[in-house]
Parts: sequence; structure tokens; C-alpha cells
Amino acid sequence: MSKCKHLYFTIVFLGIFLLESGFLVIGHRGNPNKFPEETIQSDNSAFNDGADFVELDLHLSKDNILVISHDRNLSRITGSSVIVSQNNFSYLHTLKCKNGEPIMSLNELFEYYQHKPRTKFLIETKKLVIIHLRTWNKF
Repeated sequence: MSKCKHLYFTIVFLGIFLLESGFLVIGHRGNPNKFPEETIQSDNSAFNDGADFVELDLHLSKDNILVISHDRNLSRITGSSVIVSQNNFSYLHTLKCKNGEPIMSLNELFEYYQHKPRTKFLIETKKLVIIHLRTWNKF
């Protein structure tokens, strides 16, 4: 068999395997190669590019709001050296990511996606936090 045919069959086999094997595609912090991580723009991009889930990280604000951020200090994302746990969400929400979106709460994210039932999230908490999630009808 020629190298070209062998490569073709390898690619076809690999494609079938990946489609049928039950693998999931997870957008890590959305699609941070295209847009600022853990923003609606980044999450939408990941879902549009075929992600089954978007992974996101949570920290607890001073007033016990679940805030979406990988880092406890928001300087890398917003340019402001602010620690999530030391501030109320009302202040954190005034800080803007590099695309102009505000720092969001988990509740805001769920409100945005509540009518988009095929969106799923893999949630990582940075500290032991008990989360009571609202659910919405999937179909």
C-alpha cells in the first residue's frame, strides 16, 4: 500500500474512532486562543467550534458570590491587582476583561445560557465550596 493510501486510511480510522469512542471535547476556559478566557465570547466560540463542555473555574467573593475566574488575583485578566475573596461581587463586576466583558458570577452565566440547553459546563472550584445549582429544562 502506498504511503498516501496508508495515511488516508489512518486518518479515516482515527476520525471514526474519535467520533464513535465517546470522547468529549472540552473547551478549557472557553476558547482562550481566540478570546479572553472565561468570558461569554470565549465560551460561545468554544461551543461554536464543537466543544461538548466548557470548563470554568470558580472563586468565592467576600459576599459569597461564585465568581468565574481561574486566578484568585484578577490582574492577568483585567489588569487590576484585585483578590476575588477580598472583594464584594458588586465591585468585581465593575472590572473588565480585555474584551470589555465584566467579571461574571456563575449565576449570570447560567442566566445567559438558560435558553441554550445544549451548553454544558465542567466546573472547578478553587476552594471547597458547596454549590446548589439551578437547572433548566434541557429540551
